[in-house]
Amino acid sequence: MERVTYFFYGTLMDPAVASRVTGMAVTAARLRTATLEGYRRGRVVDQTYPAITPLVDNRVEGRLFRNAPEEAQRRIAAYEEKTYILKWEWVRGPGGIKTRALVFMAGPAMKLTDEDWDFEDWCRQHRRPFLMTLDRWTKEFERTTPVQA
Repeated sequence: MERVTYFFYGTLMDPAVASRVTGMAVTAARLRTATLEGYRRGRVVDQTYPAITPLVDNRVEGRLFRNAPEEAQRRIAAYEEKTYILKWEWVRGPGGIKTRALVFMAGPAMKLTDEDWDFEDWCRQHRRPFLMTLDRWTKEFERTTPVQA
């Protein structure tokens, strides 16, 4: 499996979340600012995290995570579960350079609220309990999923 680039627009923009999910040491410098045109980010109903859906003349600010190795890709896929649809999109990265990146889109069963999801607001209100839940997810994932060579 080749290394790929992801566009993160939700909880994975947080280096602590990205580190736990990928199993790698992810610093803020590794998560480069990027923009995805033609989409809207909204909060998933009854959740604290977002999903995105198409919306003309709109854009979503997020982060590029480049060169994800195979193990990180497996962990990211498990974290996002099967409720999202994975799709290649063109994303405008640092310096305005366009890059193809994998993006997790809202799946057909996901319902979004009308409110926009705000990363800074999520950090203030939900980050700490989310990280505790994520620590349990990480332990369970590592206990039940064999590492591939």
